[in-house]
Amino acid sequence: MMGRKKKKPADKKVTLETGLKELFVQYVGAKLSPTNGEVTVEMCVDVFAEEFPDFLMLVAEENFMRGYRQALQDSDELSKAQSHPQGYYSDPLDYYSKDDAFTSD
Repeated sequence: MMGRKKKKPADKKVTLETGLKELFVQYVGAKLSPTNGEVTVEMCVDVFAEEFPDFLMLVAEENFMRGYRQALQDSDELSKAQSHPQGYYSDPLDYYSKDDAFTSD
């Protein structure tokens, strides 16, 4: 692969799998008139940003919050793993508190 430029996901050609995608790709194609006739994901994002920014902002905000939440959760898990002398939950029974312990009848 020496010499071949790796494509970014945004450069991917959009495939028409649903009615909405087809409608939107046709709209973007008509608006931007790409020289090769192909509409890319990046073109779609650009048109969305220009014509429907409030929708794109909502998606971006939700994505940010999910990422932030995941980072906090990962940080918490790492803290727990580092504070446990033999590794986090090295014994499966460590996962359960004494109140949750199994009892035999």
